[in-house]
Amino acid sequence: MSNKFFGQYLLERGIISKNQLLHTIDLQKASHLTLGQIAINKGYLNTEDAKKINIEQQRKDERFGALAVSMGFMISRQISEVFIAQQNDRKFFGELLVEQAILSKSVLIKHLEEHSEIKKRSALQLDATIYAHPHGKLIADTINTTVRLFLRIIKMNVQVSELVAESINIGAGELAFSQSAELPEPIKIGYLMKTELINTIASNFLGMDTSNNSAVAQDAVCEFMNIVLGNSLAGHGKSALTELSPPVISGPGVELQAPDKAVFNIVLAGPDQSFTLFLYDS
Repeated sequence: MSNKFFGQYLLERGIISKNQLLHTIDLQKASHLTLGQIAINKGYLNTEDAKKINIEQQRKDERFGALAVSMGFMISRQISEVFIAQQNDRKFFGELLVEQAILSKSVLIKHLEEHSEIKKRSALQLDATIYAHPHGKLIADTINTTVRLFLRIIKMNVQVSELVAESINIGAGELAFSQSAELPEPIKIGYLMKTELINTIASNFLGMDTSNNSAVAQDAVCEFMNIVLGNSLAGHGKSALTELSPPVISGPGVELQAPDKAVFNIVLAGPDQSFTLFLYDS
């Protein structure tokens, strides 16, 4: 079971090159301005007000536009105008490939249809496997919250890519961030990710470059994960929320999952980076 972004699908089939993939991703990112940035460009917000809304968004997990209105920085008409501008300026990955003459429109349509069918079948299989798990609802809630907050806070689009049946090991250049909870049986849940993604999360979460300060970057990922899991566990009983342990960071050489414990590992992928969401009985 595998669910790939369209660009990764094209790369794996040799239809585009790695350089073409990365360049097109950069072009797409440039066209995907946030609502806050568009509002600043239009003069509806200043940079400091946008930061205040972003900070509140991290705390409340609400849409930027709704918070901008409720906090008194913008009115509904301005939000609608900014949202329309965002949609009009946004370009799809395939559209950019055609603009660069990498693919013709007919070839693009052919591969989009094939990719759509593969995604549909993969999604059905992945959903069935997730909900068959004893903690299926928690896993699904955590995935949905992770995807939502990655987009809102980290400004990165991620999706479930595949399930990994075997236990995972922490490799070189990787760290595992985990927390424990009682549901009422004890479980451990968290993320395994590479240093590059840790810095991406931290820089976007804090609004500053953390590449030269690993301790700050790791603390930021812990805080982000705490927000995700706090929201995910909120619907699973009061005890689950109150028993959520402080985050623990583990590096290479640490046994993340005991051999005799049931594991459930899900790879979530962005256009050019991926990480693993893991859950196991502790």
